[in-house]
Amino acid sequence: MRQTLNKNNKYVRIYMKSKEVVEMGLRNLCIVHLMLDGGLRSEEVIGLKLKDICFDKDYILIEDSKNHKSRIVPLTWNLRIYLRSYLDYRKVKPMDSLILKTNGSEAINYNVLKQLFFRIRKWTGVEGLHPHLLRHTFAVSYLVGGGTWNFLVICLVIVITRLPGIM
Repeated sequence: MRQTLNKNNKYVRIYMKSKEVVEMGLRNLCIVHLMLDGGLRSEEVIGLKLKDICFDKDYILIEDSKNHKSRIVPLTWNLRIYLRSYLDYRKVKPMDSLILKTNGSEAINYNVLKQLFFRIRKWTGVEGLHPHLLRHTFAVSYLVGGGTWNFLVICLVIVITRLPGIM
């Protein structure tokens, strides 16, 4: 069964005024949760393509990570719902960028992320909030939640050279 975002969810209700506002809100929610739930770097979020998300096997393939290496990260249940809900507002092809600017025609860039986090800092009052902090938060939360150090290293660092059925 395909699940999408619950429109009564407190994090989503504020975005439910128009299609454009909904799409932008869901886009921003996806950006934050790709970093927070997946440990992705800014450049990785910017470079994601739809083909990199494997909804059937619950992973995200990061093909051009730091130092041009590839890795996989788990696709969490919440992140899957956010991404599917966001994609419901867009017509996409597998090679399309996953996260688009509000005009819907081109991929986001680092300036979009800077502006988003500036607005989040202003809205929340959290002065030290920046994109890379979410990656650190992912790592700490994973370990505190009972995750293993070995799997965390795989999610954040390890290079995937060849895995059957993935690459």
